[in-house]
Amino acid sequence: MDEERFSHHVADPQNHWTGAVLDGIRLGEVRLVRCADVAVARDQLRIESEQRTGGPRVVLCSWTELCETAVVLEHSIDALARTALALWPRWYGLQPEASDAFRQYSPSLFAADALPSGVSPAWLQRAADRCRRGQTPRLPKFAAAIEAAQLALAIEPQRLYLVLAQTASTAAVDCLLPFARASEWLAKETRARAVVLVSTELAASSALDSINFNAVDFPVSVSSAAASVTGAGAGEEKQSLLVWPFHGNPHPDSPGEQLLAKCLARDAELAGLFAFNQPIQSVRGSTFTVDLLWKMGRVVVEVDGYGWHSGVMAFGQDRQRDYELVISGYLVLRLTHEEIIDDAALAVEKIRDVVAYRRRETSGKGDY
Repeated sequence: MDEERFSHHVADPQNHWTGAVLDGIRLGEVRLVRCADVAVARDQLRIESEQRTGGPRVVLCSWTELCETAVVLEHSIDALARTALALWPRWYGLQPEASDAFRQYSPSLFAADALPSGVSPAWLQRAADRCRRGQTPRLPKFAAAIEAAQLALAIEPQRLYLVLAQTASTAAVDCLLPFARASEWLAKETRARAVVLVSTELAASSALDSINFNAVDFPVSVSSAAASVTGAGAGEEKQSLLVWPFHGNPHPDSPGEQLLAKCLARDAELAGLFAFNQPIQSVRGSTFTVDLLWKMGRVVVEVDGYGWHSGVMAFGQDRQRDYELVISGYLVLRLTHEEIIDDAALAVEKIRDVVAYRRRETSGKGDY
């Protein structure tokens, strides 16, 4: 989904961004990461996080311009809320059978002393009401510190990495101070791990001294190869939110996936056939999270947004991914995000055609 040449790191954990940079950060700690190219580091982290199931939950906020502390915090809490909505009702590490009951949460179902330590029953009741209506659990009546802490608890702070990526290459010292303060505040209030990605030039600023004591460099062996072909960062918005991985639900940052989920749910033939954002392990040992999966029919549907599939790396990664899925027995259909938004009915018809083709192809070989 991103803009650099795909490089396959699954076989060698030592080459993983997560192993080289994320591992070893303590809960409630901030780690500053110096990057030759912040966009490359950010995108590499996303790719590797998608390949790890059951691993860290990464929430990333990315800016091309430095903002005041209050703006950074607002955007970050928004990202946590969107992540929490996508995970609902699988909060607090609940198993699926427990989360089904939890979906109907009310104070009478859970005594306060039965909730995980630190959970506010008052916040939970209101947040659950919003999630049941498909709304993000942002509750402005609660203080920002309470919101951040409660959202992190829902996501599981032990697995949460909150990544703040600043793609600006230069800035005045007084612009960097709010960024450092925001990262420290978030780590303290969420009790999760915070990671700050900045350029090597910015990392040298005295404004970042408070979070620079355990700084590390983004692995040169990874970033240099990717940076030579990347187009990452071109045409970026001033601020963007990325959250991953999500298993079982349409991605909260993809209107196309959200719309497609609603259309498929209303379709008599296709309803219940596809699951969203499912991990697949290929015969080559790679793990991919695919947008939609018909598990029994071994059909994959990918929703491709131009912004994440238009660069050199995305071009190569998509083809490597399709190759591994095909030789693993999967039929892959790619739909553009724009065509789903423009004509969702036609997108559903394409899926129906592929399903019908697969059923004809496998007729007599099993119940599809």
